[in-house]
Amino acid sequence: MAAQSPPNQPPGPDVSIVGSRCLGPLIPIQTICLVLLALRLYTRARPVMHLAWDDAAVAVASMASVTQFAIFIAAVPYGVGRHSFYINPEDASQARRLLYFSQLPSGWSVALGKISIALLLLRLKTGRGWRIFLYAMVAVQLATAVHANAMQLAMCRPTSAGWRLAAMAGHCWPVSVLHATIYAHGSVAACTDLVFALIPLTFLGSVRRSVRERLVIALLMGLGVFAAAAVVIKLTLVHTYGAMGDMLWDSVDLNTWSILEGHLGIVAACLPCLKSPFQAALRRMGLLSDASRDWENCSAASPGLQLYATPQTPCSRTGSEIPRCPDSKV
Repeated sequence: MAAQSPPNQPPGPDVSIVGSRCLGPLIPIQTICLVLLALRLYTRARPVMHLAWDDAAVAVASMASVTQFAIFIAAVPYGVGRHSFYINPEDASQARRLLYFSQLPSGWSVALGKISIALLLLRLKTGRGWRIFLYAMVAVQLATAVHANAMQLAMCRPTSAGWRLAAMAGHCWPVSVLHATIYAHGSVAACTDLVFALIPLTFLGSVRRSVRERLVIALLMGLGVFAAAAVVIKLTLVHTYGAMGDMLWDSVDLNTWSILEGHLGIVAACLPCLKSPFQAALRRMGLLSDASRDWENCSAASPGLQLYATPQTPCSRTGSEIPRCPDSKV
C-alpha cells in the first residue's frame, strides 16, 4: 500500500507517543524474552548437551523478534510516533521505509516460536496421528511466513512504492486486498496459538499431580492464549492504519501489538522447558508441593520436560528415603 499524503490540518500537538505506548512496555518484555531464552539454552546445554531443533527454532525466532524491534526503534528518530503533519517529507519517507522492512522478520518470529513448540511436542507425542498433526502445523507456519513475505514484497511495483507518497508511487494492490491478506494471516496465527495452548489438555488428565499443580502446568504451556489475544487486538487496528494519512502516528499501536505477538510466542515456547528454576520458584510460592519431588525422578520424558511427564511405574523408596524408579536414571 502506497503511503497516503499527510493531513492538511494539524491533527494534534507535535508530541511523540512511542515512549509511553511502545518502548515502555516492549523493552522490559524483550528483556524477559532474552533472559528466558538464555536460561532455556543454558539448562538444555548443561550439565549434558541436549540442544535440539526446537531450541534452534526459538533462538532464530528471538533473533527475528530483536531484528523487528531494532528496525522499528531505528525509525523513531525519523518521526514514527509523531503526527505526519509535522514531519518533513524526506524523514517521513525514511520512517515509512524502515517500518516496511521491520515487518519482514515479524512473520518469522511468530512462526518459528510456534514451530519450536511443535518440535518440542513431537518429543512427547509419539503416536502416528499426533506426529502427522504436528508436522502439518509446522508446514502451516512455514507457509504462512513465506506467504506473508511474498505478499509484502509483491504488493507494489516498484517495491519503493510501499513507502513513497501515493502521488509519486508506482502501482500497488488495492487496500482491500492487503487488508484481506492481513486478516487471513492473523486468523491463522490466532487459531494456531489457541491450538498449541489447548494441546496440554490432552495429557494433563493423566499426570499424577494435584489440581493446583495441573493448573500451573496448563498456565505455563498455555501462554499462547495471550499471543492469540495480541493478534486479535492487532487486527482491530488494521482498518484504521493510515486511513487519515497519519501513518507514522497510527503505526505505533499496530507495531506494538505485532512485536508483542512475537514476544509472547517466544515466552510460551521457553517457559515449559525451564523445569528446574521454575519448579524451585513455584515451590517457594507454594504453587507446587514438596511431594511432587517423588514423581520427578519417575519421568521418562526428555530433559527439561520432566515436570509434564506421567510416571509409568510407581516409585519405591530405598533405605536412604530417596525416591527411585526402575526406569529412572536418577
